[in-house]
Amino acid sequence: MQKGYILVALLLVGFASANFYEVAKEFTLNNFNSKSLSSWNLVNFKGDQVANCNGVSVVGGPSVVASGSMTKTFTTDFDLNGVNISFDLYFFDKWFSGWDGGRDQNTLFKIFVNNQQVYQLGSDYTRSLHADQPNLCGDATPDRQTHISLDVPATGRNITVQLVANIASNNPAVASWGIRNFYILSQQGYDDSQVVVSELNDDSNFDVSQWQTNFKGVITQCPSKLLGGYNAAGPKATAVRKLASLPAHSFLTVSLSAYFIDSIDANDSVVIYVDGKVAHEHQKAYYEDSTNVCGAAWNDGVDNELNIIVPHFASTAEIKIYVNTDQAPGDESFGFREFQVSVSSPCPILYTDVNQGGRQFSFCGNLPDLKAVGWTAPIKGIYLPKGVELTVYQDSNYNGKKYTVKKSNFNLSGNEYQLINKALNIDVTEQKLRRNK
Repeated sequence: MQKGYILVALLLVGFASANFYEVAKEFTLNNFNSKSLSSWNLVNFKGDQVANCNGVSVVGGPSVVASGSMTKTFTTDFDLNGVNISFDLYFFDKWFSGWDGGRDQNTLFKIFVNNQQVYQLGSDYTRSLHADQPNLCGDATPDRQTHISLDVPATGRNITVQLVANIASNNPAVASWGIRNFYILSQQGYDDSQVVVSELNDDSNFDVSQWQTNFKGVITQCPSKLLGGYNAAGPKATAVRKLASLPAHSFLTVSLSAYFIDSIDANDSVVIYVDGKVAHEHQKAYYEDSTNVCGAAWNDGVDNELNIIVPHFASTAEIKIYVNTDQAPGDESFGFREFQVSVSSPCPILYTDVNQGGRQFSFCGNLPDLKAVGWTAPIKGIYLPKGVELTVYQDSNYNGKKYTVKKSNFNLSGNEYQLINKALNIDVTEQKLRRNK
């Protein structure tokens, strides 16, 4: 190895989690305007395209969009092997999915990825899940904020995301929708996050003693054993699992196999909360399935794998599952099994701009060879979690002059900029170096 080629030793406390690449991060500021939407293709958006709701900006919203869509193609630096799409979703005013003198299955919010529908959700402003919420903007009707965290298969270096709403009234003064805090993450490399809970997997040892529920019946079968299920978990049913003494971490992942049983409609869903905040809401209508598996004579949506990722730092956690249906559990019900919670330790983050700006790449273990995976943008900033230090050596085999960083946030300049980018196998020319001194 030639003199001057750097090796980097990264000393980590604890365990590592999967590397991730931030494909997109948009609409996260408290206040933004329509310029933030310049790269999106908008259909049926009116006026300023952005609403101010309770002091924060929301894409869409009252008087802006009812039936409409927003579409964008994202390009990455290397091949994808699946993505997680997450954002806050708002149902404003008199949003009504379900029955209205007949079944209205067209008032829905949908997500398409590469022209394939991967998600849909409805809402009913007359139900407590919506009616008990505050009024944020628009008319005097309460507004509902929820959150979507969706794992989607994806390959190649381009991904097209389309967010679509079809609203029967098609009048944004009557019912509308909006989003903010939009993220796309792609996992890269290994994942050795730590599993802290894994239960409800084995029918011969189906232990539900750690759960607090108001289900009519705790365990049913479909055909495997479920917590909840047919004639057990109906409207406003809840199941709560409390965790304590969690190891140090920055992300928490909740996984479960979800069963939507019998006549689940477009206005029904299950909501998963972490520490009192919505982490994900999911719906699977009976007309999307073709087989009756259990319960009454309706088709059932069984064995739906949900994986929800949330930032989390506390040593305790409370996971609550809320059943949002409107008919007796003999007609509409929800159950689940194969419940798992894992935690991921804090990992360093690389930024393409100073002050934690631009695109980011999170990694665990030694610094990655970014050129090998197609990343070419110079790194201008680094975040180091507590307990992590970075050491750069001038010579091979960890010899020669070294430079050690222990501070948590810093912008790269001068020798730091040159050495660390070389360690990442990023080509930094002298011209780029001068611009960053």
